Amino acid sequence: MKVRELMRFSRKYLKGRRTAVLMICILPFGAELIFRLAETAIYSLLLYYGEMKPIDILTGAVKIQLVSWTLFTLVRCLVCEPLYYAMAVRLSEICRDRKNFTPISSIILGRNSFRRCAGAVFLTKIISVLFSFPVIISAVMSYRFLESDKLFPAVHSFALSLFFLYLYFSVKINMLSVPFIMAEYRDKSILRIVFGSFGFLKGRKKILIKIIFSYGLLMLTVIAVPYVFPEFMTAFSLCISIFRKEDEYFERNSILGRNTKPHDPRKIPHRKKRRFKTAADKA
Repeated sequence: MKVRELMRFSRKYLKGRRTAVLMICILPFGAELIFRLAETAIYSLLLYYGEMKPIDILTGAVKIQLVSWTLFTLVRCLVCEPLYYAMAVRLSEICRDRKNFTPISSIILGRNSFRRCAGAVFLTKIISVLFSFPVIISAVMSYRFLESDKLFPAVHSFALSLFFLYLYFSVKINMLSVPFIMAEYRDKSILRIVFGSFGFLKGRKKILIKIIFSYGLLMLTVIAVPYVFPEFMTAFSLCISIFRKEDEYFERNSILGRNTKPHDPRKIPHRKKRRFKTAADKA
């Protein structure tokens, strides 16, 4: 699978509906931006009136700041995650060439969808935090070794932190793909989807990284964002959809927890030769 082909097919699916897809894609990111700005405004007021110091933003030593961060994080996740899922569902239906789309309101307000999105947020956040701990610990150790003029262990700690950072970004790509995998497997449990995403994207992350870099370079020019962004999200969703079709074609499905060997159509099953006894033998 080549990135150029994905880009070409994503343009084909967006023909005549680029503006509508742009609005659907902007909806979750716009909602998250509003919550981020509101949280920043509260922190600015606390700093202006001297209720906390700038370092307290990172440490969470002030109770009111910690409560604000907890509330905003909870509300942001519960509100934005259904919007991300609704975007993924609509893009998945577009990539399938469906004529009748599922209403966005039924996806967002559906009780089953809300439960699945809440479970996805909970699991993905826990996994991301767990994989961020080794990066932080190894980076802090490297800094402390440098302070004590221990160059050899500092270099090794820094190399270890880079390795853990690579693992962290690999896991983050998995977590970013979860809403799109949920859209492809709507009848599967969240626990199976989140942990099955590691097997689902095994050996396939390079394609997703190439898509991110290809469109990311184009979106560095802010003017091109309204045109490129819906195409990027469509290509990302199309890539996940192709992965699912590949698994179905090769008779394996990592989301279900089975990894059977791919079926080789060129291999002809061996048939045992029949032995017929002659009449002379019977006699």
